[in-house]
Amino acid sequence: MKWIPIILIVGLLAPFSLNTHAEEKSSEWVKVKGMVCEVCAYGIRKSLMKEPEVQDVEVRIKEHKVKIVYKDPKKSLDRVKLAQILEDAGYALEGEKP
Repeated sequence: MKWIPIILIVGLLAPFSLNTHAEEKSSEWVKVKGMVCEVCAYGIRKSLMKEPEVQDVEVRIKEHKVKIVYKDPKKSLDRVKLAQILEDAGYALEGEKP
């Protein structure tokens, strides 16, 4: 009889603990030079989403920032590859030499 309340509590709390692990994602914000409009944002998002490591891309045009969410926290784009992707799309990674 003592085990019934414990089992109920564990059963009720288990979904919350599983959900926190499911939402663990590696992401990073980068500043992008030259991004000024919706068309720019679309091009950057499209270019980054082609990469197998990338799960999602969020763009903040006014701040010139891009958030890259990775599928696997252990696998992300290195700075050189990220700079090349942006350069190929017509933009530059802020802080990188042209």
